Amino acid sequence: MFFKNFIKNKKGMEFVSGPVLNLLIAIAVLVLIAAAVIVFKNSLTESAETDSCRLSVLKASIPGSGVSSFNELTGCQTSNILIEEVDPDIIQEDLVSEVYTCWEKFYKGKINFMTEFSGPEDACFICSRIRFAEPVSGITPSSLQSFIRENEVYNKYFQPLPVIDFKTLDQNNGLYAILLASARTKTIQEFSFRGISEGLVRVVAFPFGGYTAQLNSHVLLVSKSKLIDECKSL
Repeated sequence: MFFKNFIKNKKGMEFVSGPVLNLLIAIAVLVLIAAAVIVFKNSLTESAETDSCRLSVLKASIPGSGVSSFNELTGCQTSNILIEEVDPDIIQEDLVSEVYTCWEKFYKGKINFMTEFSGPEDACFICSRIRFAEPVSGITPSSLQSFIRENEVYNKYFQPLPVIDFKTLDQNNGLYAILLASARTKTIQEFSFRGISEGLVRVVAFPFGGYTAQLNSHVLLVSKSKLIDECKSL
């Protein structure tokens, strides 16, 4: 069955026959499906990249399987991100998401993968290079910090809050989501014994000498100038 639909343009009213309209609808549906496939594919790619990096970090923490630099974490690659959005709320979510992913790749600083590092005690890894297609207004380091504090997920995830430092965001002034790590912090090893006193179990710890390296790391979202200041190892 054929049906007609009216499409109004500058010339007035034109008839679009059923087959033509059906073709237009089919094309529109195909475009939507293609867009959904691209989004899904990108999501899978990002997840695979995160998992690959986490695997490399976990392997490096195993005695005898350590790495001497970030370059040897073969599963960890720097992502190049172009933000074309102009809505400040969406941009803030995108930026914090990049920092979140960076922190997630390195187990939120809970795994020491630097036990065999041979380079500088302070080392940096660039998780993301973030560029902007248009000048960005309405976003400052303090507004991003507030965004994190007011978000239930991010507020609990980032303890402490990530360091954020930049002045201008536009085509020539991007940002870097980085991990800054140091293995120079030392902690005294301890042993303990349990004793019974007045019906309570008490744990007493005594230092017995010896020091062990403990990873000290945090994530940053910074401009290029701050990146150069913080990351002497790059």
